[in-house]
Amino acid sequence: RLYALDLDALHASVQQRGRRIARGVQVMELGVIAISIASVGFLAAKSLVEHTSRPLLPAAGLVAAGVYLLVERLRRRARERRFASNLLGDLDLAIAQLDYHIRRIRTFPLWFCAPVCLALLASLVSKFGSKPWWMWLVGFAAFPLSIYVTRLELRCLVPRKRELEALRAKLSNET
Repeated sequence: RLYALDLDALHASVQQRGRRIARGVQVMELGVIAISIASVGFLAAKSLVEHTSRPLLPAAGLVAAGVYLLVERLRRRARERRFASNLLGDLDLAIAQLDYHIRRIRTFPLWFCAPVCLALLASLVSKFGSKPWWMWLVGFAAFPLSIYVTRLELRCLVPRKRELEALRAKLSNET
């Protein structure tokens, strides 16, 4: 059998998928950075108002997570500039972006949740009797919920990556 491919339409489709993937990565990165900055601002203001340094421990964890993500974002963008602007290059770029996004989501509990959770725990324990039970519940329910949501996102991203890898393998076999 002989099949004809509309390479221009395929390339446009790959570019569109790549832009959608890039938007998802950018929203995740900038969202977490914005959350970190806003939270640090809130904690710093709380520290000044209460004349205590306790809120600065969670703030340090958030700053570290934000800086880590910013550095990784800059590295990712530098790597993305190396891809060719043809069908296979755009396909490889989309796969690399998905790979990066999947890695960030899988390691989210380590680089974001763990430092913040430990700092929150230290803050709550230091004021053990003064915090109502619902604050403990809300504080610690947020972390399993965030991990659950990231796992749901993985269920969408991994099949997309497999599809793109399968397309890459087919195109590689054709040439």
